[in-house]
Amino acid sequence: MFGPTPGRAATIAALLAIVTLGATLRMVPRWRGADPDLISDAAFHLRMTRAVAERGRTPAVDSLASAPAGRTVEDLLPTGFYQAAGGFHRLAAAIDRRDVDAHARVFVALAGALVAFPVYGAARALHPGRAPALAAALVAVILPAHLHRSFDYWFRYESLGALLIATQVALSLRALSASSPRTLRTAAVGAALALVGALAVWRVAFMIPVLEACFVAAYALLRPPGAALRAWWTAQAVAGTLACLGLGYLRHQSFVSSTPWLLAIALALALWTPWLRREG
Repeated sequence: MFGPTPGRAATIAALLAIVTLGATLRMVPRWRGADPDLISDAAFHLRMTRAVAERGRTPAVDSLASAPAGRTVEDLLPTGFYQAAGGFHRLAAAIDRRDVDAHARVFVALAGALVAFPVYGAARALHPGRAPALAAALVAVILPAHLHRSFDYWFRYESLGALLIATQVALSLRALSASSPRTLRTAAVGAALALVGALAVWRVAFMIPVLEACFVAAYALLRPPGAALRAWWTAQAVAGTLACLGLGYLRHQSFVSSTPWLLAIALALALWTPWLRREG
């Protein structure tokens, strides 16, 4: 009575199969002997991940970068990627005793493949059918651009960053299409948390709320914004502001007072004015 329906169980099985396929594809080059070394700043990223795995945090200054003074890490870069990869290594090492390099490859491949779940959720928010959503999840996992930037030797921000951005978009669509206040609140808060996670991992993620602010402004000009849009965007603005104040690299570069973010905050406040709260 309380277990998953046959249709839901089949969907979960299909999604797990897509993730397995995606992770396998991302490890094939290594298995075939191609690209034997981690590339694209991997030495730096691995140093930071090892530091997290060994000491629980990144070093205040990376002495091997920007010699001779070194480079302050948290003031210049998001460090969430290293926290996530280091945590994954600690958990995996307790099982198989392999080193950081091996787990780094698995982490990147798995994060790249897991994008199937938020893409499926986003598609379901736009269309009720399961088959189109599963097709979208499969396409996202094997999409050449995403596949290239999430091969297991590409130990960078892209795989985890894309996963968190896709999660934020999926939950945002769920919030905007919610049929109950509880679902709206839950999805809006979930999207806000995913936004903070994305900003903690990847600097590119800052473009997402900027683009979403343009969407909200255009929507509000064309029709009454409605409770769903108002609650969702307020949650994103609050979360983004807290991220700007709490994350070292955003705080150091004063993103909270940047023009795009001040406009995002102003837009959230405007949505609560009596003029924009009128229906019709």
